[in-house]
Amino acid sequence: AAGLTLLLMILTFGIHIPTGIFMPLVFVGSCLGRVAGEFFKQNVDSRIFPGGYALAGAAALLGGVQRGTISLVLILVEGTSNVHSLLPVVTAICVSNFVGGLIGGKEGIYDILMRRKKLRWLEHEPSSLMGVCFAGDVMTRPVVTLRAVEK
Repeated sequence: AAGLTLLLMILTFGIHIPTGIFMPLVFVGSCLGRVAGEFFKQNVDSRIFPGGYALAGAAALLGGVQRGTISLVLILVEGTSNVHSLLPVVTAICVSNFVGGLIGGKEGIYDILMRRKKLRWLEHEPSSLMGVCFAGDVMTRPVVTLRAVEK
């Protein structure tokens, strides 16, 4: 199921139909995490809870593809209402961000897509000109303002 969903997600993400990528990533990541959890449960220790691995797998795949950190932690921990899963989720997201940065650079999939579509957006770091130019340098004089209630 995870392989088919991953294949369909890859095929439909670039075309212009509203399919979304967030929930398929959660599904594929949780399936792969659950498989790893079941493997560890059978081969390492029978007391292992595979559901925790499913949550960590979903967090890892989301973190690696989207390069999000704090928002993903909040979404996943609040969505499960389980504060005890905070450490595995944070660890999975940090490791996946690090590995994703080594493999594919700093940008997430949404940043890459916006750059390819040539959409305007603010960079993560301001340009060097921002320290030289001030708001007063580009304003018109006299300053045009609006009253609270226009007639």
